[in-house]
Amino acid sequence: MTLGMQAGSEKAFGAGYNVLPIWKSLTDAKTLVFTPNTVTMYAVGYLDLGKDGPLVMELPPKLQGFLSDYWGVPIPVEGAKFRR
Repeated sequence: MTLGMQAGSEKAFGAGYNVLPIWKSLTDAKTLVFTPNTVTMYAVGYLDLGKDGPLVMELPPKLQGFLSDYWGVPIPVEGAKFRR
């Protein structure tokens, strides 16, 4: 599923670490996203650190969300606090 999402995103918006598609509205049953939540705004980007090298991300304070690897496993962020 992740590979399909990446292929569709790159076909529609282009590829690269600087491409971050953000949904304009909430998702519904027709949205082609892996396990969408209908009350969450989504932004999904794809990074290839093997190709592009290290990357520093500056995120606004109080941002809710997480980073995950290609298989959906959360990536720990130093100083970040995650709740279940």
